[in-house]
Amino acid sequence: MGNFKGHALPGSFFLLFGLWWSVKYPFRYLCQRRKNIYLGSKAGFLRLEFTEGIIKVVFALIGMTAEQFVSDGPHLKLYNNEKKQWNCLMNWQHATMYLFYGISGLVDIVTHSTNVLPEVLGRMMLSLAVFVEGELMIGFVLYPPSGSTEWNQVDHNNIMFLTMCYCWHYAITLLIMGVNYTLVSWVVRTKIMQVPSMEIGLLKPTEREQESEDEI
Repeated sequence: MGNFKGHALPGSFFLLFGLWWSVKYPFRYLCQRRKNIYLGSKAGFLRLEFTEGIIKVVFALIGMTAEQFVSDGPHLKLYNNEKKQWNCLMNWQHATMYLFYGISGLVDIVTHSTNVLPEVLGRMMLSLAVFVEGELMIGFVLYPPSGSTEWNQVDHNNIMFLTMCYCWHYAITLLIMGVNYTLVSWVVRTKIMQVPSMEIGLLKPTEREQESEDEI
């Protein structure tokens, strides 16, 4: 990750995950308001959350392994005794970022497959992982993709632009979430609600029992 591409690749994954969530959560909310929709069943969403947890763990393991065992990586060696200095701290930083997403995935798996942990703990761990990522990554500033001179990080005008640019990104994010919510709402209202209610009978007996015990 010692260049722009190295930061852009995991950044793209985070962006795709964020876009998926901007569709999944409106869909979940709208389906839960219409309890006769099979796709809104609690069992179905639990399986989805469990799968997401596995995906996060797998990608975190791939990321940590890549950071450690690339040709110029630290190979699990934090300190170089011969040179008397820290060894590849950038790789260790990025591995740390992946570690917290892996922990978040593990918590998701446990919370959605057992009753050992409260569901809110998964959200807390995700927010912690995002915080750690924000502390460790600022790819465009460190490595301009055009190959031009790197940003002067002590220039006041640059600092003003970065804060303004962050607000623009925030506004665009809200716009995307609004558009996705509108589209999902339209799909649920005009498409899914037309599914014959007899499909509810396709639920397995165990799932029907669970739905009767728990609110969707």
